[in-house]
Amino acid sequence: MNVTHRSICSIIILFCFLILTLFHASDTHAQCTPLQAHVCQHETTNPQDYSINQIPYYWAVVGVMPTSPDDKDIYLYPSCGTGSLLASSTGTDGTDFIVGDFNHNAIGAYYPQVTYGGDVPYEVYWNNGGTVLPIGPWANGWLGGTGAGCNMIHIYDVLLEAGAEYRFIFDPDIILVANVALFRNPSAGTYWVGRAESEFEMTGSGIHNYTAPQTDWYGLVVFVPWNTTTTGNYAIKAEKLSDCIEMDPAVCDNRKLYTFSDGPANNFHFLQGQPYWTAFAVSPDTLDHKNLYLIDACDANGAQLGSSYNAGVGQTELVVGDFNFATLPADRYPYLQGGANDLEFTIQWDGGMDIFPIPGEIAGMMSETSGECKLVQVWDGFLEAGVEYEFLFYEWGQKDPHFALFRNPGSGEYWGGRVNAEFEMTGSGIHTYTAPQTDWYGLVIFADERKHHASLYQLQVQPLNDCEPLTSGIRIMREGFPRDFFYSHTNPYWSVVGVSPTEGDTKYVYLFTQCDAKGTNLAYSFAAGTNFVVGDFNHNTLGTYYAT
Repeated sequence: MNVTHRSICSIIILFCFLILTLFHASDTHAQCTPLQAHVCQHETTNPQDYSINQIPYYWAVVGVMPTSPDDKDIYLYPSCGTGSLLASSTGTDGTDFIVGDFNHNAIGAYYPQVTYGGDVPYEVYWNNGGTVLPIGPWANGWLGGTGAGCNMIHIYDVLLEAGAEYRFIFDPDIILVANVALFRNPSAGTYWVGRAESEFEMTGSGIHNYTAPQTDWYGLVVFVPWNTTTTGNYAIKAEKLSDCIEMDPAVCDNRKLYTFSDGPANNFHFLQGQPYWTAFAVSPDTLDHKNLYLIDACDANGAQLGSSYNAGVGQTELVVGDFNFATLPADRYPYLQGGANDLEFTIQWDGGMDIFPIPGEIAGMMSETSGECKLVQVWDGFLEAGVEYEFLFYEWGQKDPHFALFRNPGSGEYWGGRVNAEFEMTGSGIHTYTAPQTDWYGLVIFADERKHHASLYQLQVQPLNDCEPLTSGIRIMREGFPRDFFYSHTNPYWSVVGVSPTEGDTKYVYLFTQCDAKGTNLAYSFAAGTNFVVGDFNHNTLGTYYAT
């Protein structure tokens, strides 16, 4: 009986021990406070145990931001406060954090532990990633704040190519104190490390060049070095060096600022070899906007020569240059910035080498956005100081062709943005302009909207008050169009004024009451071959008449 009783007691004791063990295990697990991604966990006591449940396949970071001058350390375990230590960050100054590469790590639950230091306020913050930093364009963010809505650490996945050199630029607000650190997983396996194991760390604003040893997704962490209630913005960029894209003047290039398959497309290059005006333009998506710059070196790593960034959403930016006085050949580097990374744009360069006949006329088409299209075209036109010129512009179509005139006020290389034009004609009409100097001017026609439709344009330029006298019965030879003439009829007989073109060409004749095709149009002739206008001065008023 006693044996049986002792056995029962032993069973009861063992059962109680198991219950207590299970209760203790459950209680230990309950002590691991779940962290919510992108939400600050405010604490004042330590040590503290937490849990995170990582799901996205990106780099992730979990960290502790102590209040200066306190010190906190962070550890990461596979279970709540137990198991083999996965990583730690035990710096003696400021924020400590641990990063994990979930491009290779197993997703699921992990358990950070914060300890050390005094019982003073601190924040624990988990960022589960999910943001890609594109190569080339700027990315913007903010850090700091108070309460659950604060933002202490941001982490990006950035795809770097083996052997390529990159320039990392960090530009925080003057009120924001923040650092940047880059991390690399040297293998294709599980990877956890603390802050001290970064490839490099930038303290505050600055530039750092880095050559990637392998092609992979790297983790880039932007963080505040201490717990702070101050909020501020930052801009960050990873620029691939020596990647400027060659431009063909006959081809419209359709790109996006960044794609995983093609990489960045914000740096371009052209070689100007001829002494003419040149122009390049970018036409964004109808919902987008791009800023356009010209730099004298690749990677925007030189002096800015010109810029255009005021046109507005969906409108073309334009930079025009005068190489009539420049040292040639000249390497120049267009650079794009701003707007969406994933919306397509069209960019084109026209190296010039076309002369606009003045007086004369040009007609053409702004064609499709791919292949041998026309987004922008530039001509050299010779204007004389003090002469008033008339610009007659006609445009039709959804690409909305515009005309702009540019002048070089000096005697060297010149660059001007769209807003630097002497004037711009945004639709069909007439504009008069008195040239302030005798020189070659840049005449530019460009499509203001990126539409997949062809559009037509016509531009006529003539000096005003330039009508030449005609002598009865005397033939004169001229080139170009339009040409203006006048004659004074003083006898009461029929008269005739006519034009005979070169074989295969076409010329029309008009008769007006004023010079430069002004006043009343009295008659015209549109026939093939010779065209003429006759007048019956048995009844017409004697006087001066103007043939165009």
